[in-house]
Amino acid sequence: MYMTNLNGRKAVITNRLKRWSSSNALANHLGYPNAAVPSSQDKRVRPQDGDLVTVLSSVGSSGEPVMRDGQRVFIVEASNGERHIYGEKGLRIMDEEVAGVTVLKDESLGGVEREYRKVKRKADVGERIVFDSDRPGITEGKPYSVRGGDHDGAEFVDDNGTRRWQSHVRANCLVLEPTDNIRINGERLRMVDRRAALGERVIVVSTNGPNSTNGRYYKTGDIAKVEHVDDRRVYADLTENAEYYKGGNWNIDRLDYRVLEPLTSAEPAPLLSDQSAPDQAAEIIAKLTTQVASLERRVAALETPKSRPATDEEVSEVLAKLSRAKSPQEIRDDIVKRAKEDVSDLRKFKGTKIPNDFVSFWPHVKNPMSYLPMHTVEYVVNRDKRTVVAIIRCTTDGLITRGIAKCAPGDVFNSHIGRAIALRRALGLEVPAEYFEAPMPTEVRVGDVVRISGNGTDGGYHHFDIGDVGRVNWYKAAECYADIAGLRTKEARRSACGYGQGVKDGDYVIIDDSRTSEVQSDSAEPRKEVA
Repeated sequence: MYMTNLNGRKAVITNRLKRWSSSNALANHLGYPNAAVPSSQDKRVRPQDGDLVTVLSSVGSSGEPVMRDGQRVFIVEASNGERHIYGEKGLRIMDEEVAGVTVLKDESLGGVEREYRKVKRKADVGERIVFDSDRPGITEGKPYSVRGGDHDGAEFVDDNGTRRWQSHVRANCLVLEPTDNIRINGERLRMVDRRAALGERVIVVSTNGPNSTNGRYYKTGDIAKVEHVDDRRVYADLTENAEYYKGGNWNIDRLDYRVLEPLTSAEPAPLLSDQSAPDQAAEIIAKLTTQVASLERRVAALETPKSRPATDEEVSEVLAKLSRAKSPQEIRDDIVKRAKEDVSDLRKFKGTKIPNDFVSFWPHVKNPMSYLPMHTVEYVVNRDKRTVVAIIRCTTDGLITRGIAKCAPGDVFNSHIGRAIALRRALGLEVPAEYFEAPMPTEVRVGDVVRISGNGTDGGYHHFDIGDVGRVNWYKAAECYADIAGLRTKEARRSACGYGQGVKDGDYVIIDDSRTSEVQSDSAEPRKEVA
């Protein structure tokens, strides 16, 4: 269990999705109202896994921890000064004795300099440790490697191989935990496990792929610039390394590299790659928010009195750029469209390796009898648990492979995005990052499932209660209210009759914008669909 007050402690983001972006109640209770921003206005840079943050508030006004969804809630501050609300399942609170960063050569990365975080905990065999004070035969701050020992003492060696033995060492030292940050020629870079984009730099982290030939074409620690990308490899230029094979341009398997994102850039590193291929068109979400904010600041600057008034052409230029930027709703629509396309034609996944088999989806949609499908996909949608399961079944031997997608707390459920995530996980393929970064919907539409958050009504015979769930029959934007039919209500007869009630904007929130036929039943019983 955590101590009651952890204010000022450092923490590491372990699950970037365990964040509440717009919960005013939590932010106010913890004393930092600006940590909650409406989703449609949220222009903050979302922390990434491995980022170091500072805990600002760990207790509420009563001095006790604040709980939400079975976990403790914190206000944290990122390195850029922005504040966020995180649950304890998304953080690892670091010990008070954590001190600074140590830079050492990592032989597992070919001797590349890597940043290590000092953590006060029991050391395991094989880990590197330092001590916070001099001891007999031990130098403060000097790294040692644990080679063995019992549950208490430890045998360890320094970089010269000198052997030492100390009792109580394993429980009284600072362990050097490797981070994803490395340094190349003084430049700080983060290693990110995702598909590279054209022009990005990557680092080789293994030589297990078939294109490596056991290190003949590239070796661990090599740096390369990407010149071509596909789903399974990149074609990259390795000539910046001291040694390279023949011309230095070779394929690198997807599992053998990590993308290098700069940590010292003035602009935040993009969350998604910036590719020109049609299937990567939506991967500009993170940068788009920053660009819009920059354009808005420029408009404000042009409107501010100065020595020379802004010309009509200058204002028109900036406004034209703003008008071309997509809204959060348009970005979400694009992502949902891509998710639908991802699962609509299964033939593009033909030949993907899954346990014990290679999938073979035949074009059986137009004429089911034209081919015998070797594999089928069945989707199980559970709206109460906010999950989608993709089940790939071989029609000849019955072997099954599953993938699951679960909507994060506070996000709006969309079964199309869930299907695409679950299918790719069942196939063992990388899930495009935009599926996890889709903005919240900002426009209510017919078919959306909503939860009542207020008692607004048009004066009908009975208004909804807070917490009731309904489906939007129609929406009047000019009058800012929707006709909502009950799906699950505290008074059962209002769900059964299906009568709609006019509910004002602000008195309901969207919880599901799938707008598919299975929305007709918002029960806990899973809906099965076969593709």
